[in-house]
Amino acid sequence: CAGGTLEAVRELKGENADLILLQESPNQFDLAKLAAELYGDEGSYVRGPDASIIARGQLEAVEPKKLINATPAIWTHKGVKRNVLSMRLTPPVMRIDLYNRDAWQDFAKNRGNRRAEVEELAGLLAKVGFKPEIVGGDFNTPPDQLTVEPLVTGMVDAFAASGRGYGATCVSPYPLMV
Repeated sequence: CAGGTLEAVRELKGENADLILLQESPNQFDLAKLAAELYGDEGSYVRGPDASIIARGQLEAVEPKKLINATPAIWTHKGVKRNVLSMRLTPPVMRIDLYNRDAWQDFAKNRGNRRAEVEELAGLLAKVGFKPEIVGGDFNTPPDQLTVEPLVTGMVDAFAASGRGYGATCVSPYPLMV
C-alpha cells in the first residue's frame, strides 16, 4: 500500500478483484471508505496493525486479532468460506557489498529471522485452528518456498501461475538486489 496511500488501492478499481490484501495499511476510516468505494454495500474489511484485507462479501476477524505482522480472516463470498491471511514479513537486508563475508552472514541471519517469524505465525494460527487457504502479502523475500513453507504447503504460487508484470519486487535504493 506504499505506506498507507489510498491511491495504491484505488489503482485496483478496474481489476474487479473480489479480494484485496494490503500491507502498510491505511487507517480504519480510510479502509471503510475504500471498501465502500470498491464494493458498495457488499464491501467489508478487517484491519490489523500492518496488514489488512478488503473484500466483496463478508470478512470475519479471527483470533489472534492483534498479530503485528499478519491479519487472518474468514471471507464469505457467494456462499463459500475461505480462510485468508494477509501478512508483511521482516524487511530484507539491502547490501551491495557482495564481496564481504559479513553481507552474506547478514543475508543468512535475515532469512533465518523471517523463517522463525513464519514458524511462529503458523504456530499461533494452528493453536486457534486456522489453516490459511489464501496467503498473500509482502513476504519481503524472493520466491523462497523454504522460508514460507509452514504457511503455504500444498498451495500454488498465483504469481508464478498467472501473474503479470514484475514479481518479487521490493522498494529499495538498489533495485533487484534482494
